[in-house]
This record gives sequence, structure tokens and C-alpha cells, in this order.
Amino acid sequence: MRCAFSLPNITQPYIMVRLCLCTTFFSFVVCNNHPFYTVPDGGITCTHHNLRTPAGTVTVGCDAVCNAQTHIKATSHIRKDCVTVVHEAVTYMHSGVNYTCELGACDSTVCKPYDLLIGCWKD
Repeated sequence: MRCAFSLPNITQPYIMVRLCLCTTFFSFVVCNNHPFYTVPDGGITCTHHNLRTPAGTVTVGCDAVCNAQTHIKATSHIRKDCVTVVHEAVTYMHSGVNYTCELGACDSTVCKPYDLLIGCWKD
């Protein structure tokens, strides 16, 4: 006498249900928690920091600062002159205080220094 609920008959649907649940869970995790898909509230904005010098306004570095993960690549600005100050340092600078900056020129996203120092300040 054979049983209608033999092991191969029960195992096959169980495996299919389990596979379907795992696939659904994996898709949910990948699409909702992956850093490439997260966008901050208000969207992504990219800006350039500027410092004043006796020769006029100069851009800090050659790349933009964005309010998203580092996976964002912003196009470099048009101006060729720059100062080799780190973007994070600008936030600690006090307005109106004279600092000494190294002048340079943009080569793609890198500010290559001229070995020329110039006074600079934050407005």
C-alpha cells in the first residue's frame, strides 16, 4: 500500500515556496536598502565652496560637494584657478579671518598646486 503523501510529493512544493520567498526577500532588501538607490529628503544638491583672495574669488578644489553618498560623481567646474584647501576645512574657517592658501590649477577633479601662497578668507 502506498501513501498519497510520499516524501517527493511534499518536498517539491515546499522547495518552490521557499525559493519564491527567498527571491522576494532578496529583491526587497537589494532595492530598498542599497546605497545607490537612497536619496536624501529634498533631493541631491551639489555645490562648490569659494574663498575670497586679493585677486578675486577662487574655488576650493576642483570637484563639487554633494549631500549624498560618495557614489555621486559631479562634473568639474569651468574655472581653472583653485586653492588646495580641503572642503571639510572650509566649514571650520571663520568668516573675515585671513588665512594662507596655496593657489593651483584644476586638472580634471584635482587642484594641482603652483607652490604659490595667497591670502584667502571666507565671506
